Amino acid sequence: SSTQHPTEIQHKVAEAIGTPMHAVRVETRRMGGGFGGKESQGNALACICAIAAQITGKPCKMRYDRDDDMTITGKRHDFRIDYSVG
Repeated sequence: SSTQHPTEIQHKVAEAIGTPMHAVRVETRRMGGGFGGKESQGNALACICAIAAQITGKPCKMRYDRDDDMTITGKRHDFRIDYSVG
């Protein structure tokens, strides 16, 4: 789940699988803040896992690798820094 807004993940997962919010338990490794409005970026992955778990009847866990994470959920863009050392 998102570590910035687990209640939003709970709401979206409940909606995706047609379950009341109180029936969805959100587990997260650590809570933390952040900058840039990324708290909603985990919704899609959480919903996909919830649907897979509901269909298979087994737990589902997914993690993007860093490149996929930046492509799919990142709000950052490439940048270039030029500097000279004398």
